[in-house]
Amino acid sequence: MPVYVAFPASETLYRNTNAFSEAVAARPDVIHQQLIDQISHDFITEVLDAFFEGPMKTLNVQGSMASVMNGVISIIGKASRALVGKVFHKVSVEEQQVLARQFAATQITVDGKPWCGFPLDDEAANEAALMFESFRKGSGDEAHLVKVMGMFADGAIEHFFDRTMGTVKTGAITRGLVNAGRATIHKAAHSSMQKSLPGLHPKLRQPVLNYFENMLVEVA
Repeated sequence: MPVYVAFPASETLYRNTNAFSEAVAARPDVIHQQLIDQISHDFITEVLDAFFEGPMKTLNVQGSMASVMNGVISIIGKASRALVGKVFHKVSVEEQQVLARQFAATQITVDGKPWCGFPLDDEAANEAALMFESFRKGSGDEAHLVKVMGMFADGAIEHFFDRTMGTVKTGAITRGLVNAGRATIHKAAHSSMQKSLPGLHPKLRQPVLNYFENMLVEVA
C-alpha cells in the first residue's frame, strides 16, 4: 500500500473539496470562486496547524524558540494567503478543472475518516521509517533527521503549493511574486526544522518525532 505524509482534515475542508469537484463537473463553465476561497483558506490553516502548530504544542516550546516558531508560522501563512489571493482569482474555467483535481488528490481516507496528505515513493518512505526507528532506539543521526524532515517540508511545498498554484497561468509580475513567495516559504520551513529539532534533549525531541511519525500512514 502507498505511504502518505498526512494529517486529519476537517469535515469542512473535506466537504467543500468534494462540493467543488461536483460543482465543476456539473457547471464547468462557471468559476466557483466562493468554494475556491473557502477551500484555500481552510487548506492553508490546516496545513500550518499540522506541520507547525501541532509539533509546537507537543514540544511545548516557550521563550525565544516559541517566538522563532511563531514567526515562521506567521511568515508562511501571510505569504501563502497573499499568493492564493493573487493567483486563484485569475483562474480560468479550464484551469479550474485541474485545480479541482489537485485539491481532490490531497484528500484521502484513513480508517474511514478524512485526512489530507501527499504520497511518498517507496525509497523515501523507507528512509523516513528508518530514521524514526533509529531515534526511538537512541542511535539516531541528526543529519539524517534534518534530511528526512526537509523531505517532509519539500513534499508539502510541492503538493500543497506548487501543484495548486501551478495550475493557473499568470503574468510575469505575478509569476515573480509566486516564485519569491515560494522561496520565502521554503526558507522559513527548512529554517524552522533546522533550528528546532537538532540539538534538543532526546526527552524533548522524541515526542515531536513521534508526532511526525504518526503522519506516516498507509492508504489502501
